[in-house]
Amino acid sequence: MAQQIAAFLYIWNSVSIWICFAYCYDFVYVDADMAKKGVDCVKIIQSFYAMMEDRIEKILVYQ
Repeated sequence: MAQQIAAFLYIWNSVSIWICFAYCYDFVYVDADMAKKGVDCVKIIQSFYAMMEDRIEKILVYQ
């Protein structure tokens, strides 16, 4: 079993012409030590996905 778990989530998007360039870059890193300390790693990744969904919805609304 791997000693550490890494989730790299990357979004690179140009929003629209009138906003020129708007880029979203995010990085989530979950370590095995975090899991051992009782950090809810699944919750971290789920909340990250929820945040990115909100960003994508806002981007689509402005386009």
